[in-house]
Amino acid sequence: MKHLKNEKYFITWITKILIHSAYDFQKNRQKEMASENETVSLFTDQNAEKLDLLEAIEELPLPYKESIILFYYYDMSLQEIALILKILINTVKTHLNRGRKQLLKLLGRSYFDGQKHIL
Repeated sequence: MKHLKNEKYFITWITKILIHSAYDFQKNRQKEMASENETVSLFTDQNAEKLDLLEAIEELPLPYKESIILFYYYDMSLQEIALILKILINTVKTHLNRGRKQLLKLLGRSYFDGQKHIL
């Protein structure tokens, strides 16, 4: 208001601001919707793969499942996992190795070919 030279043009001034804001909002919304559509299709494929992997992890015996989840999903070191699970580091290594092998059997090698999964 302080920068407005004539107060009788306040409605005109505020209307212009509103119109330009609406145009900016509409442009941004269109960009967001376009990127959301691309992202949704990408996430749909990735989510299906993640669900397969999570289902396979759920089928593992508990010690293998715990080690796999702590190591790959929580980025814990072998020593941290050993402390949490109260087992030896070599046992953690064994659980990870056997868990990976069982996941390969459950999902098949073709599941992992050319993809960057946790295994």
